[in-house]
Formats: sequence, C-alpha cells, structure tokens
Amino acid sequence: MEITKPPQFEELWGKIDTFDSAPTYVPRKVSEQLCIVGTTLYIYNFVTNAWFKCGLSFVEVTPPAVSSPAANNVWETWDLSATIPAGAEYVEVVVRNIENNSNNGGTRINGGTITRLFTLMNYADLVLTTKLDSNRIIERRTDDKVNVDFTVTGYWI
Repeated sequence: MEITKPPQFEELWGKIDTFDSAPTYVPRKVSEQLCIVGTTLYIYNFVTNAWFKCGLSFVEVTPPAVSSPAANNVWETWDLSATIPAGAEYVEVVVRNIENNSNNGGTRINGGTITRLFTLMNYADLVLTTKLDSNRIIERRTDDKVNVDFTVTGYWI
C-alpha cells in the first residue's frame, strides 16, 4: 500500500536505521530505506520516491522467552510455536554471551544454508531478525551452549 510518508516521519529523519530495538532489515535493492514508526514497518523506495507500509507490525513477547541450545557447534531446530502465534513471519532473537570470553552464535531460517554465525565479544548481545517457517521453527547455533543463550523478544505479524 503506497502512502505519502509515515506518520511522524519528519521528527524521525536522521534516526533511520539507528533504532535501538529495530530488527535487522536488508533492503531488497540499494534504492530502498527502512523506517519504523511505533510498531509499524515502512520502506521508502528512492526510485519511485514513495513510502510503502509493509503490513507487518511488531509485537513484544512478555516476558521474553529465554532458551539455551542442546548442543555445541551444530545448527539445531528451535520450535517457537508455543511462544509465537500462527501468522507471524519473523522473530526477533537476542543472542547473548554471558561470560568474559568471545563466543559465536546465530540464527537462520529452518533448513537454511547460510552460515549466519557471529562473534559475540565479552558479555555482548546481538539482535537478529529471522524468518519463521510455516510451523514457526528457526535454527540456532553456538559454540558454547552454557554461556550463550537465545531470547525471543518479539515477532513481526
């Protein structure tokens, strides 16, 4: 749905892509820009000079759902159907290193082949947005199941 611009856009200009709790978004083309207003996602297309409301809204999970993987160094499936309702398309996951040592962690779509594995420095958090499959399952991986945890903080529906 094309719109002229998101509400409150003027006051948000300059803050695009700097929201502390914004999910990761990779534009489909170089000509697109992300903007989040409240819980609504908008994309600006520089070629057509138009704003588009994506139709997805962010919903926080309260309390956040914390979980640890069962094994080290393997991509394991993580069923989120008890936490996230049917119809959700993306999940926001905080990958947290809880020790004074570097560890790796990441998430990806179930059945994915891309190695979305990131180095987490001492006591670091990383927020990842991951596409859910139709059963609300994603994959996660870490090299230290004891000191890296995964927290669902919200979803896009």
